[in-house]
Amino acid sequence: WPGSPVRAIREDTAGNVWVAAEGELSKWNGASWEVFRVPSLPGLPVLDVYFEPGGTVWAATPTGVGRYDGRSWKKLDSKGNGLTVDEVVSAFTDTQRRMWVLGVSGVAEHEPDLTAPQTVFVNTNEKVSPSRNVSIVFGAAYGELADLEYKWQWDGGPWSDWGPDNTWYRQGVADGPHTFSVRARDWVGNVDTTPATYTFEIDATPPAAEIASPSFGLPVRGTCAVVGSTADPRFRAATVEARPLGAAAWTHPLAAWAAP
Repeated sequence: WPGSPVRAIREDTAGNVWVAAEGELSKWNGASWEVFRVPSLPGLPVLDVYFEPGGTVWAATPTGVGRYDGRSWKKLDSKGNGLTVDEVVSAFTDTQRRMWVLGVSGVAEHEPDLTAPQTVFVNTNEKVSPSRNVSIVFGAAYGELADLEYKWQWDGGPWSDWGPDNTWYRQGVADGPHTFSVRARDWVGNVDTTPATYTFEIDATPPAAEIASPSFGLPVRGTCAVVGSTADPRFRAATVEARPLGAAAWTHPLAAWAAP
């Protein structure tokens, strides 16, 4: 054992061995040590270490309790961080996953957060957008802001990794319908099982004009009728403009102009 004097040795549900000591909390996975010290921990020495069935680790110290979700530590103490005692002597979880903390000044009960965040969209693209650039902002309902992570899915593809960014942006999106889904996870590990999903369509291609007559390259003289059409799945109205070969500007076909 390479560390400081030991206070307690515990084994978690995955078979890892945790050593609570004067100067650190260490985890042995069977091959190597992972060591945690202040400021990750709320204080030292680590008096004892406890485990929830889901894998959450609790470390008791004289200045509060540290809670570890496998990614980062969070401090619980009497300074507005979830406890009414600081000088912790011991702690344990009951069958309802409540954390009971015994301190010098009394006993505190900590109710676990078992509710997953509800993912919502804050800002989205238009349902039908003429732009190929897509920007979507998302978050969690009911004002939940702290320590959230998100993962997203685009057009039924693979889900992204978890990350803190709540804005998604993509350029050059093709015409057609698209679907964006996103789910949130809080610090405790509660995951939204019903992702927020938004479906929209990109229509950035203008309708093309087709001239039916006169045929291309056919010589004409005097007054000539130009007949054409345009079509688009979302056709509402068309503005017709014409430009004789060699002219610099497009004009309404009823405007007077002469062929060069």
